[in-house]
Formats: sequence, structure tokens, C-alpha cells
Amino acid sequence: MNDFLYRGIVEGLNARFSAVHATKAVETGIIKHNCDPVSGLLLCRALGTGLLISPLLQDDHRFTISWQYDGPIGKMVVDVGANSDVRGLITNTNLATATASVAQAYGENGQISVVRSSSKILISSSTTEAQLLELSDDLGFFFSTSEQVETELTVATNFRPDPENPVSLCQGFLLQALPGCDLEKLDRARQRMKSAAFRDLLDTAPELDNHVEKLIQLLFDEDESNQEYSIHSCPTPVFQCNCSKEKTFGALRTLNLEELIESRDKKEEIAVSCHFCSTRYSFDHNDLQILIDEKS
Repeated sequence: MNDFLYRGIVEGLNARFSAVHATKAVETGIIKHNCDPVSGLLLCRALGTGLLISPLLQDDHRFTISWQYDGPIGKMVVDVGANSDVRGLITNTNLATATASVAQAYGENGQISVVRSSSKILISSSTTEAQLLELSDDLGFFFSTSEQVETELTVATNFRPDPENPVSLCQGFLLQALPGCDLEKLDRARQRMKSAAFRDLLDTAPELDNHVEKLIQLLFDEDESNQEYSIHSCPTPVFQCNCSKEKTFGALRTLNLEELIESRDKKEEIAVSCHFCSTRYSFDHNDLQILIDEKS
């Protein structure tokens, strides 16, 4: 099954939803960062979580989500755009040597911050405690408290022992209240998202086109009325970074003139790797001479 991202409205709840299947997209990111299984699993969840809030964006807007925990995880960052393009990083790509389990990797305290921006301006920025110590749960808690919008997110991930194709599944679902939402009905739906039936379906790779519809139907009891919903496709999720050699060249301007001259004279190459995608850019003595001329 190819990756997909859907958004829509559940009329009977007066809530919006998004559903993502992003196995190929997140796998690209995990391979680029050369993550071990524990780090890869967490980065997979973070990228899937970021894609779930992509449909909340418009135009050229982006969300940048930063999780900071006091456990071995350290910091994780995901940047996602309205076109379902996502990139991300985890500071520790070898967590398997630092922790016995994913749960222990979080530690005991954390913070989450969410920045919404466009290509021209910073639109909003807010930080709250990451009290639930789980990536998706903490983002849902952020929206429910800082944004005052009741939100439930869940992401299912499965791995296989294959370094070239490590991700067998990354799939998630988001449910978020709209103005005038019946919060009692919404709470019942949120509890059903935690049920065994819902989790089993989310843990299963889609085989039919009605996979998302089945997830939505599980939000209701069989005898509940007004189960109508609308569903719309979004751009296909993709792991994509906007870095370039030209942009990275600007980072070398932080070096002082003496360092640049020394590296030029030794004909040393200076390499800079992108934090988001691990792409490595090299600059030779000719590139350094350009900077030297600028600073002289």
C-alpha cells in the first residue's frame, strides 16, 4: 500500500480528523539518520505524529515541533508543511546502548514546544510541560491545554530486522474538536481510539481502500445516529528537506578569518552536515577564499 494522508470532518462529533499511512516516508528519514532500532522507532513515531497535524496548516505555513526530555532521548524535532512534507531529527541515534526500553528513554520530565510559521513571519510559538512522556500523547496534551482545542492522537509503528527496509508500518489517527463540539461525545470517541479493536486496525497495514472509513466507524457505537463524515485526500507524505549547499555555505560565515585562512592554506575541506537529513556538504579552498574575501 502506498503512503497516504486524509483529512475530514466527522459530522456526528463535530470534530475533524486526519489519518496517515507513512511507512515509506518515515523509513526514508530513519535510513538517512542511520538510527538504531530504538532511536528509529521513536523518530518514526515523531514523524508520523508531525504528519497528522499537517492538514491543520494552510498555504506555506509550517509546524516545528520540539520535544525535550531529561532521559536518554534528549531532543527530537519535527518540521512539517501543509504539503505533507516532513523532516526531523533525534539527537541520540544510538539509544539502544543507553536505555533498556523505549519507555525508559523518556526519563521523568519533558517539555514540548510548537512553532507555527510561514516563509515570511513567525505566526505563533508556545511551550508546555510534556507530562505524559510519549510523543503523540504529549502533542495532544499541548493542543488541549495551550491551544484549548481538545485533541487525541495515536501512532502505530512496527519494525523488522532489515537495515535497508526497517519500517514495516507507520500509521496514525488524529481527532480534534471543532467549535461547538459535543465534548461528551468526543470523549467517548477518544476512549474508543484506545480500544483493542481500534488499536488492532491501526496496527494493521491497509489492504483495502476503506481502511480509514473503518477507523472512523469504530469511533461510534453501532446504534449511534448521525455517523456521517466527509473525507478528502491530502498530498502524499514525503520525507523532504529544504537544505542545499548554498544555504549551508552561510553556516561557514560563523568561522573567524584566522580559521578560514588556515584551512585554505592547508587546502583542507570543511564539511557540514544537515541536522534534519544528514546530507553532507563539502567546501574546498576555493569556497573558503570567497569567505575570506568577504571578511577581509
